[in-house]
Amino acid sequence: MLLLYLITAGTAVSTVKQLRITNTIMLEIHKNIVFDDNQQPIAVQIPIAEFEKIEEILEDYGLAKLIAEAENEERLSKEEALQYYQLLKVNHNDRKSQSTESL
Repeated sequence: MLLLYLITAGTAVSTVKQLRITNTIMLEIHKNIVFDDNQQPIAVQIPIAEFEKIEEILEDYGLAKLIAEAENEERLSKEEALQYYQLLKVNHNDRKSQSTESL
C-alpha cells in the first residue's frame, strides 16, 4: 500500500516527468517538490489521479509477478478451488465480525 503525507510547511517547485512503466506505457507525472526551510527536498506532491494510476500500475505489476512465480506450482481442481474459496470467505467473515465486535 502506498501512503501520502500532507506537508503543511515549505515551498514547492513544479516539474513534469514521464515515467516509463513498460516498453509501451508512458505516464506523465506532474510533481511538486516540497522543500524545507533549508531548501532540502522533503516530499513530493502529485495529483490524486496520477497517484491512483501509479498505484494501479504497481498492483498490476505485482499481480503479474505473483502469477509468474506461481506458474509452476500445483494447480487445484475445480472442487479444491471452491473449497479453498469457501474457507477464505469464512475466515474473512470471522475477522470482519471480530473487528466490528471490538468497536
